[in-house]
Amino acid sequence: MEHNIMTNELEQMRDQIAILRRKLDKETIINERLLRRAMHDKVRGITRDNRAMIIVGTIAIPYTYIAFQHLGLSMAFCIATVLLLAICVVATWWGQRGLHADELLDGDVVSVGKKVMRLKQVNDSWLWYSIPLLVAWLLWFFWEVYQLVGGTPQFKIFAYSMIIGIILGGIFGLLNRSRIKRRIREVLAHIEELTRE
Repeated sequence: MEHNIMTNELEQMRDQIAILRRKLDKETIINERLLRRAMHDKVRGITRDNRAMIIVGTIAIPYTYIAFQHLGLSMAFCIATVLLLAICVVATWWGQRGLHADELLDGDVVSVGKKVMRLKQVNDSWLWYSIPLLVAWLLWFFWEVYQLVGGTPQFKIFAYSMIIGIILGGIFGLLNRSRIKRRIREVLAHIEELTRE
């Protein structure tokens, strides 16, 4: 009799352990899906922002060339501006090429992690090139406008407007960059969490 009671209790414990294992397996699957969904949304936001910058930069190439020609700026400056914008567009595309958010839903997270890592490296190294190029371009732009109008009140208005534009553009650029960097860090942390399990 005592043996039957112990056998029944042992069977009940095995059943409870099996139930707990199924619940844990379901919870793990749900957690993985939630992590994949969160990563998908973040990568989608990164690629959406980058695509918007690519579109705006591509539209800006002919617009700035025509506008600067119309203003009477030198041909060398117009060509340099077009080249600078083209380099920015290509660098933005190069950093995110092959990165698709949908791969995170049911694809290999390790390959996506490598692409996100490449994007992070391109973004980090891009600052070393873009800031000196931007400073040189701005100085050249001020010089070009000064050559056209001299030290007149129009140049002072232009200079103040440019300084305000540079400050606002810098703030917007830093906010956008920090948002993208934060998303990249979060995606990499999620990928590390998934691959650790």
